[in-house]
Amino acid sequence: MNKNIVVVGGGLPGMITAYLVKKKFCNLKVYLIEKTNHLGGLYSSIDFEQRYTFDIGMHLIYSCKNEHLNNFLKKTLYNKWNIFENVKKDIAGVFFNNNLNQKSPYLDLTNLPSSRLEKYKNKIYSLSKTKIKKLNKYKNLAEYFKSRFGNEIYTEVIGPIILKLWGLKGEMMHPLASKIVLMDRLILYKDSLNLSRILTNNSLRSRIGFPNQFSLPKKYYSNQKFALYPKEFGLKNVINFFGKKLIKLDIKIFKNTDIETAKTSKNTIQTLIVKKENQLFEIKNISKLFWTSPIYSLNNLLDIGFKSKKINTREQVLVYFLLKSKPRMGKLYYFYCFEKGFNTFRVTNYYNYCRNSKLANGFYSICVELHFDNSNLKKDYEKIAISEILKMNIINKASIVSTFLVSKNSFPLLSVNNVNALNKIRRLILKKNIKNFYLCNQAPEKSIFFLHDILDQNFNLISRFKK
Repeated sequence: MNKNIVVVGGGLPGMITAYLVKKKFCNLKVYLIEKTNHLGGLYSSIDFEQRYTFDIGMHLIYSCKNEHLNNFLKKTLYNKWNIFENVKKDIAGVFFNNNLNQKSPYLDLTNLPSSRLEKYKNKIYSLSKTKIKKLNKYKNLAEYFKSRFGNEIYTEVIGPIILKLWGLKGEMMHPLASKIVLMDRLILYKDSLNLSRILTNNSLRSRIGFPNQFSLPKKYYSNQKFALYPKEFGLKNVINFFGKKLIKLDIKIFKNTDIETAKTSKNTIQTLIVKKENQLFEIKNISKLFWTSPIYSLNNLLDIGFKSKKINTREQVLVYFLLKSKPRMGKLYYFYCFEKGFNTFRVTNYYNYCRNSKLANGFYSICVELHFDNSNLKKDYEKIAISEILKMNIINKASIVSTFLVSKNSFPLLSVNNVNALNKIRRLILKKNIKNFYLCNQAPEKSIFFLHDILDQNFNLISRFKK
């Protein structure tokens, strides 16, 4: 009797998981099931008017801890990369106090009145005598940042930014949200030369940011070895290239497919009933099922009986710009907007990490990500994006050739409520004791959030199986 392996979720983690599984179990048939009509998930591209290409926000592919995976990313996933190392791995800035800081992704407080700045410095020096705990030891994001910077800095600076970014107070956000946007250090000194003498211990170093990322000493480099982006503009090139490899391996790819029912027997999933184009199909004799999709849908599929409060979400809208002239972002790949009253979350300049973006689209291309509280009120999103980007003085209005809008969608926040819900769902799934079912997706409660974290997790899992 032939056994089958099923990977659910056709995003990049699911595609790579299907590849690794097929390589491990080359004699078994592998199915990759994706709910939408395209592979890649967020690591893909959108085409407008059949001639303009944009990625879904900003995504580079960062190195993993596992060297086998790193070789795979460089040589197998795709073969024509821009490879960024050292400080070029991630060049980010922040818009705050009506100023775009191009030298650092951290909050720059050096322009505050000297008395206030000195007060903040003294507070952080006093706190540096206490060790920062692991993220999972803090109840919420507010408690985490208060332990780093004190109550006063949190109340006057950090707290309002959290509310602006996520629409919730820090007491309602989970500490893991600190990994998404860099706010765990503050710029308190303009002089890079003297700063190295000031940062005498790790506790200070973990609270005070270096003022110029381009002259960052090597001893402060992150453990991330590299970042990748295709030389030809558009992550769709990676997805198309790798998708063909999956087909050559005879991996059966089902797009536009929903899972209707999972039939279990003796604590194993034996059969999946899937629906594609209004037709039902059965995948029988399932040996293993790897789940890389979001976890919430498992409540009904596995009948785990999870009951929760409403999930905390925000609306996201992407507005793309074609520009005649280069945006005034220096060398930045992207920046976050911390300014109160702005809906802009992040602005990406594709040209700065892929020169071919201008060749592909004929113009400079940027993406403005807008975030809103959930509402049924109609908004002119393109008008909002144009207004805010002009207020930031990033572009001139005469430079705008066209704008394109991606319809709004909701995304779950890393709130205390949501992470607790994820924890409970995982516990209920484990309680089911399904022997051939494996969660291979994000696990924020385990600090597994980014693509490289998920790939390390899944590679380690698959490596433990015997052929």
